[in-house]
Amino acid sequence: MLTLAYPWLLALVVLPLLLHWLLPAYRQTKTGVVVPFLNRLGALTGRQPAPGAVAVRPPLMQRVCLWVIWLCIVLALARPQWLKKPMTKTLPTRDLLLAVDLSGPMETRDFTDAAGQRVDRLTAVKGVLDDFLVRRQGDRVGLIFFGSAAFVQAPFTEDLDACRALLDEAQVRMAGPKTAFGDAIGLAITVFEHDEGVRDRVLIALTDGNDTGSQVPPVKAAEIARDRKITIHTVAVGDPTAAGEEKLDEEALKAVAATTGGRYSHANDRSALAAIYAQLDALRTREAQTVSHRPRRELFHWPLGVGLLLSLGYHLAWAVRAGLRRSPRPSATSPVPATLAATLPVATGLSQFHFLRPWWLLALVPVLWLVWMIRRHQDAARPWRGVIADHLLPHLLAEGGPGAVCNPSISYCPAGCWRRWRCRARRGSANRPPLPTTKRLW
Repeated sequence: MLTLAYPWLLALVVLPLLLHWLLPAYRQTKTGVVVPFLNRLGALTGRQPAPGAVAVRPPLMQRVCLWVIWLCIVLALARPQWLKKPMTKTLPTRDLLLAVDLSGPMETRDFTDAAGQRVDRLTAVKGVLDDFLVRRQGDRVGLIFFGSAAFVQAPFTEDLDACRALLDEAQVRMAGPKTAFGDAIGLAITVFEHDEGVRDRVLIALTDGNDTGSQVPPVKAAEIARDRKITIHTVAVGDPTAAGEEKLDEEALKAVAATTGGRYSHANDRSALAAIYAQLDALRTREAQTVSHRPRRELFHWPLGVGLLLSLGYHLAWAVRAGLRRSPRPSATSPVPATLAATLPVATGLSQFHFLRPWWLLALVPVLWLVWMIRRHQDAARPWRGVIADHLLPHLLAEGGPGAVCNPSISYCPAGCWRRWRCRARRGSANRPPLPTTKRLW
């Protein structure tokens, strides 16, 4: 699609007409011939001289060329651009929120991974979520960390690699030693409320379920989430036989999942996790269309080039035509050299050369002054002019550029020159012999 970046500049098209109406005509004075008998000449010929100036209209071809050139310039200023088709990306997306427990009990090494090694609970969570995020390509995922308090680590985003990097940097107790599972559910409700584009609200919580620091019990928070149509899937991490603060509260996790219509599973139960993945895949998707880029190709150089070529062609044709008209024809009585006849059209064309902004030539004044100052500074003979005779000065200067001094091999110099030479010569050499006393010889 063709469009203009600055369409309002097209109003400049009428600028020549406004100048034609508002500004006076250009007046050109020429030398005339005084005819004292003009009235008698007019009476004899039957024609009377017209008063006022003669208004010469330019030829039609010139007016057409000037208008076309002006239109090309205005069109180039408006910057025509060719807009290509927008590059869109349509992906079926789901919005999932992950809540990860970083409390003190998550450092307990009571989890057996797929390789049969004993690892801490947070390492197990990272392994489970890494596999989960690999399956979520095309979905939007948000990340919540909670311990003694809950906070949003990453809002809803399609950059799953960034979520995996943030999850990998998570450390135990970075949010406090306690477990505020209920507060994490409350924060998830707030996140869903502020995101109006979410259709199916799903929260996946990975924790040991042993709430020790929430202001709202997890079950009560789950009831509020159910009223807001939020489904919570709980994933238990840890040994069910653990006790104390490291206890795995499976009953609380099952109650939260059952209240909101979600599923409960253990992180070590691969089949239960696969059932959660299948349930998430069955959720409705929404199409998110995002215009990432719309290429633009600049076209202003085309009208600008057309105007430039038309201007050059017109002036060249006009110069050749005017030169051919004004060049004198050779005759038998007054022969004209062939070279002179050939250079007349060129000279006529050069006579029409002019500057659009002649005042810019004033910038040459400081440049010329600077060049003059540099050459004056580099003139080694300048300090000696007026002291040494001009015909002897070139022979008394030593070769050496701006720092040249009088040649020490010459013994006879004027009195003024001795003083200058002695001062400069003895600076360079302390063993130089004393100079003889002489009189001015010229």
